[in-house]
Amino acid sequence: MNPIRANSSVTNDLDKDTNDSSNSARVELTAPKRRSEQTVTYQDSSYQDAASQDAASQDDAQQAHVDFAGARAYALARLEAELPPQFGYHSLEHTRDNVYPTALRIATLEGVSDHDLLLVKTAAFYHDLGFTAPPYNSLDHEVRGAHIAATILPDYGYDEASIHTIQGMIQATKLPQQPHNLLENIMADADLSVLGQLDFLVQNKALRAELESSGLDTDNQRWLTGQYHFLTQHRYYTTAAKQLLCAQKAVNLAALRTLLTDLDAPPT
Repeated sequence: MNPIRANSSVTNDLDKDTNDSSNSARVELTAPKRRSEQTVTYQDSSYQDAASQDAASQDDAQQAHVDFAGARAYALARLEAELPPQFGYHSLEHTRDNVYPTALRIATLEGVSDHDLLLVKTAAFYHDLGFTAPPYNSLDHEVRGAHIAATILPDYGYDEASIHTIQGMIQATKLPQQPHNLLENIMADADLSVLGQLDFLVQNKALRAELESSGLDTDNQRWLTGQYHFLTQHRYYTTAAKQLLCAQKAVNLAALRTLLTDLDAPPT
């Protein structure tokens, strides 16, 4: 078993985030500088406490002799310690504070079993671990992440079939997305849930800066045009994601159109 373990700052932040979510039926989004200081707001007033859902699935995991808490701690520790510092978008917060709770929310609304919920949760924490391995870029990081999952998860009691399912979910996040089943649909939608969230423009700026740090030329007009067309062509796969995210996604698309119009380059 790899000796990496989550330090107290990671686990304490995670516990604080899940505990804080129980204080309000509708979580409001502020405009912070760090993703870890944000909470995700959906166009849905029936947001349920993620901590209570987590507890039920954890009971099932314990019965199956799966150490989900250990697997989660391993992933969070690697993300905190090994992600390149210039990764302002594909960060610890992206996984912990956005993709994980969104995947949990979508999976619950889609009515997956306790066992499948456990696999969704695990895939959410492992989906970007490929960025912690050379060459530390987006090229085939999903393949590297799937390999890490296959190497590490047996140490935490996951069987071969479960790991295969988790690998499929990780690889379903690869662009262009091509998920093949409900669980892969859930993970694909959770990974791009930012397209339908209130902080889309903030996170889009972080993605642009991350890509620029890798040497990508992101001319303003070219970047905004590419993002506009990406949102236009993108679709959510699950009914839950469509209900939660499509309204705000339309608002975000209109915002991109406005930015392009201001540049005298309205999209066609």
